[in-house]
Amino acid sequence: MNLINIYKENVRYLIKNPQKIKKIIKRIINDYEYSLVYLNMIITQDENVRVINNLYLGKDNYTDIISFDYSETKRNIEGELYISFDRIKENAQKYKISIDNELVRIIIHGVLHLVGENDDSASNKLKMRQKEDMYLNLCFT
Repeated sequence: MNLINIYKENVRYLIKNPQKIKKIIKRIINDYEYSLVYLNMIITQDENVRVINNLYLGKDNYTDIISFDYSETKRNIEGELYISFDRIKENAQKYKISIDNELVRIIIHGVLHLVGENDDSASNKLKMRQKEDMYLNLCFT
């Protein structure tokens, strides 16, 4: 098994540069002084993410990403990101950005959760958005 895996479930989309995505994930993990054991990213449809959100988090709504941390040891990354491709497309159109750009932003967001960042308040949301922007800029420069 690779350390970072990208799976697509009923999604027909060619990720233009998966190596760039993997590189930025490793950068975030290194910056936070975590070790990567494994990270699976499952890009799927809205309804699948909604079911997971309801089943595991008790929230019956659509969302763009859900992060699951399975690590048994602190400072290790062992987890999964469930990503709604429908939300990615909708957000990209809404914010007038490319699908790749929004996909990378959402992945960065999920990884930031796995390294301990939170967006549970207005100030934390702002800090997290700034970190997303910083890593997104690193990824596309």
